[in-house]
Amino acid sequence: MVLTFLLMINFNDAHTQFVAYLSGKNRAESTILAYGKDIQQMLSHIENEHGKTHVHHIETNDINSFLELLEKEGYTKKSISRKINSIKTFFRLLKTNDFVIDDPSAIITHPKFQTPPPRILSKTE
Repeated sequence: MVLTFLLMINFNDAHTQFVAYLSGKNRAESTILAYGKDIQQMLSHIENEHGKTHVHHIETNDINSFLELLEKEGYTKKSISRKINSIKTFFRLLKTNDFVIDDPSAIITHPKFQTPPPRILSKTE
């Protein structure tokens, strides 16, 4: 029998560790800011809508409700996809550090979007 010990961490501490992790990986300042804001936005939604305050309580349905809210608020599929990257990175860190046993973001998929081809300028433009 293998015993797994789960370390409990609240949303604020998890967010702080995530930002420190990104900084330690020498990520661009804009990436650190954007990913940090994405995670803070998700955690705020989960706390306000679902009453959860510790990361080990987050379920896939909580993440999906956040993504549905973004869609209702008019976020582009490209923006939602970036937020999913942030979320997946966040949960990889939590799993590596034994703050979660299962990664609730593992089955989340990116929305399909197409990047339009560049517009070709006319001679007068």
